[in-house]
Amino acid sequence: MRAAHVHRLKPIRRSPAVHVPSRAESRGRRRLRWSVQCMAILAPIACGTKTVTGPVPPVSLEPQATFTAPATFPSPGGSCQPLVTAQLAGPDGSGLTWTGMGIHVHGSNFDDFDEDLDLAFVQRFWNSVGLTPGESLSANSMAFATITDTTVVTMRFYYVLSGQPDTLRDSVITACTP
Repeated sequence: MRAAHVHRLKPIRRSPAVHVPSRAESRGRRRLRWSVQCMAILAPIACGTKTVTGPVPPVSLEPQATFTAPATFPSPGGSCQPLVTAQLAGPDGSGLTWTGMGIHVHGSNFDDFDEDLDLAFVQRFWNSVGLTPGESLSANSMAFATITDTTVVTMRFYYVLSGQPDTLRDSVITACTP
């Protein structure tokens, strides 16, 4: 009997650790590279004017007053008493100080009533001497006689903002409906 011949395998010569990518890996890398190149080319076109091209614009630090009232104010029972809101936005330390108020009323019960009111009246109307930043006031302390037809009320507010020498004027208009 003959002994089985055993082949001795030669040791495999190993090269440094180099990974040879498979076809699938190569295809994936090509796709990724293509996607990145397309994004680099198409991004400026796709973004258009939405790209940032300079520094951020300065933010206004001036105090700003806002007055609002509903466009129409239902007056069930005929009493017209519109709600007005005032707000002040601005940096800390700024403020609004009332200097006066005026009203103009036009409707079936009124013959274009128009009058400027004094400082004491506007302070009673708002129950304050002014506003500070972030503060909001609402008032409906002015009522008009029983109305029988749509009555348009314009309220004018005169005030001074801190740091500004001039008296400013804002108004709101609302229509009271019976």
